[in-house]
Amino acid sequence: MGIPFHTLICASNTNNVLTDFFTTGKYDLRGRHLEMSISPSIDILKSSNLERFLYHVTKDGALVSKLFQQLATEKYFEISEDLRQKMATYIEPGWASEAECKTTIKTCFDQNHYLLDPHTAVGLNVALKRPPSARKLLLSSTAHYSKFGKDVLLALGLKPISDSPCELFKQLEGLKIQPVMNESLKNAMGKHEIQNGVCSNDLNAVKEKIEIFLKELKSS
Repeated sequence: MGIPFHTLICASNTNNVLTDFFTTGKYDLRGRHLEMSISPSIDILKSSNLERFLYHVTKDGALVSKLFQQLATEKYFEISEDLRQKMATYIEPGWASEAECKTTIKTCFDQNHYLLDPHTAVGLNVALKRPPSARKLLLSSTAHYSKFGKDVLLALGLKPISDSPCELFKQLEGLKIQPVMNESLKNAMGKHEIQNGVCSNDLNAVKEKIEIFLKELKSS
């Protein structure tokens, strides 16, 4: 995109296989188990982007293919120290525990009245652990806190009033927080649910269900 980023921060939650890899050069899934967290989009063991990143750094398709074939069969591979150091010119790794993630959500809210979703909280926590630097840091949030209403309320020390996403949405809105709720999202949450059915695993059934849904939507 032309933006002169110096390095990127690779922030992981407790499933910190990438932090270990960028730190040691060893991608080791042996004995690892996926841990469920409140930041589920980064609950990973096998990174889908790492293969492309390694090719970007090495431009060696044969090497990358060999490494990931070994990962598939042995659940392990190791790169050279030279390659690990080369990756370090692009990536700064770090990770945050569940407790650190929750504390970051609450601290940011208490200090700035700004509510983070759990994924952004992981990124902020890792960013704040970095050594002081004169370089500016950009933290870009990719999720909305309302998707994780129950978890962020608990992180704030508040009791969720319901398991219903709509009710949790209203509870969050009542906190008068930043960023403000999106108006289109607020309007959508206020409407009655139109589609809540389940169809069979059949293409024609799916098509029929979609057509019925669109007709109902058009007439509503």
